[in-house]
Amino acid sequence: MRNTCDISVIVPVYNSARFLRQTLDSLLLQTIENFEIICVDDGSTDDSSKILSEYRERYLDFSSVVQKNQGPGAARNRGMSEASGKYFLFLDSDDFIESTMLEKAFFKARETDADVTIFDGWILDQTSQEISGPAHYLNHGFLPDLEIFNFRDVDRSVFRVTNPAPWNKLFKSSFIKENDLTFQTLPNCEDISFTYSALALAKRITTLDQRLITYRTNNDASISANLNKSDSSAIAAICGLYDTLKKNDMLHHFIDDLLVLVAQQANYYIGISISHRQQEKLIREIVEQNWIYHGLVVNQVELAQKYPGEKKRIDSLIDTINKFGLIRER
Repeated sequence: MRNTCDISVIVPVYNSARFLRQTLDSLLLQTIENFEIICVDDGSTDDSSKILSEYRERYLDFSSVVQKNQGPGAARNRGMSEASGKYFLFLDSDDFIESTMLEKAFFKARETDADVTIFDGWILDQTSQEISGPAHYLNHGFLPDLEIFNFRDVDRSVFRVTNPAPWNKLFKSSFIKENDLTFQTLPNCEDISFTYSALALAKRITTLDQRLITYRTNNDASISANLNKSDSSAIAAICGLYDTLKKNDMLHHFIDDLLVLVAQQANYYIGISISHRQQEKLIREIVEQNWIYHGLVVNQVELAQKYPGEKKRIDSLIDTINKFGLIRER
């Protein structure tokens, strides 16, 4: 393993033997050479460990470590602690990348001295085998007409420029370390605080308008398929983002964006048919956060006017809070 390299590719692995070889082979076919692959086996019980051992024996710049199952956030943090690259790329163990991805992302990041480089991607539906190109991985409707930008240059919200997933972004490692950014160890939504904190704190963001990664959906072994649908980790994730922004004296720039995130996430979980008891637990956790309660309930009208496209979600969440009798006197 080199002392330093251009890119550290960090891959959390959990019971993904079915697709793991395709993921790793897509890395080994890259047109750039000076990178390392760090796989973190997060307590797999299938053949993933055997596959990782095989690749570790065959390839010099491939390493793997094993830990007890703690989730993808902890696995990515472990990978960062082992990494030596100037840039970090986080790849899920069932996805795969174009052969030129690392080269193109690295040269764009180096050329612009970007803290975060965002690129586009495909979605592969594992059930239908259909491939589509979603708009939200790189949302041109919210991008400023600048090659290099930061949150102040975005008309409405830098959080709307892209999705919160880390796998379609290249992060400068010194920027991540200087800002002490790590993934939360939550059952799900562990990437929201990390990615959005990076976008808020980055002084230099750039984009690469090419689809360079394929994200697999409807795969039983994927990270997203293993989400606990009754879990309210999204609220903890948004509160983690709140804490980072507050610590950096940036909260006033983003408070309304955070409230919209709460409304989006709450409506998602309520909409996937969680039980009445689970709904009440989720709503109570929201109301217990005074900044959320005050922002949503007291400023409901102003918030809906500022984000007309989110009015339905905001009103729906307020209605649900009312349903459980949790509206306090103002």
